[in-house]
Amino acid sequence: AARFLREWEYRKLDELERELERISPHARAAFDDAQARKPGMVGSAAQKLIFLRSTDYDAKAAARRITNYWDMKYNLFGPENEVLLSGPECPELSDEIFHLLPGTDAFGRGVICYRIDNLPHSDRAALKRVTQVAWYVLSTVMANKVTNSKGIVLVVSLKELTARHFCNIDFVNHMGVILFKSIPVKIRAVHLCVPPESWWFRMSLSVSMRVIGREGRKRVLIHTGTEDDIVAEFEGRFGILREQLPSVLGGTLDPHYIVKWLEEQQRANEETDGNRTE
Repeated sequence: AARFLREWEYRKLDELERELERISPHARAAFDDAQARKPGMVGSAAQKLIFLRSTDYDAKAAARRITNYWDMKYNLFGPENEVLLSGPECPELSDEIFHLLPGTDAFGRGVICYRIDNLPHSDRAALKRVTQVAWYVLSTVMANKVTNSKGIVLVVSLKELTARHFCNIDFVNHMGVILFKSIPVKIRAVHLCVPPESWWFRMSLSVSMRVIGREGRKRVLIHTGTEDDIVAEFEGRFGILREQLPSVLGGTLDPHYIVKWLEEQQRANEETDGNRTE
């Protein structure tokens, strides 16, 4: 069985190569440049298999995701691709906007909280940093074998949302590409919590649904009611516990959790860098 799987994956890799060749030079410019800079990493079969698996071995979708990935990474971090974020330079890291929650759901999937209501208003530089934070958090998920295999769920807080949060269409588009069309992590469900009952939200939701595509739309769930109602539904149906959820959704998550998580990531990065230099 293992031999059959390897042979089948090799055929899929060949199919992926053919699909990449069909993509226009302009659309694959960042990918080609990254491959020239780091051929051992970017062009490796191991990395391409990650993209294939994230699309259930749809070679055409994987090719698009690979080129989207490098195009967006260049857009966010430049051709050197150094994803180096720190608190003083990027306060959005610890501002409870986009972060990993502790533990998993009942299916072993990682849980990410996205506080759209915490987004900075009309500050393009700050909004770009939010997209960088989203990329950073999703990259740590991608590096985790368990969550990379089982995927993640997205818990989106809309509790104090206003029309001003949707004033930057470029930001909405970039987040849609990052979440659903570039980083090879499967988003199994999107939980929209306490959406406002207003015409502008319905219009904004319609735009967002187009951005995330058909597969993304299938995974959207809407939660309304009191904080206790939402917590009860998360615990009863999805195995996400009260202590995993932030206080804005009725949870009891340690308010210092994000800072502790960032410190752990920094230590892990320093250890990795130390091993590379030894």
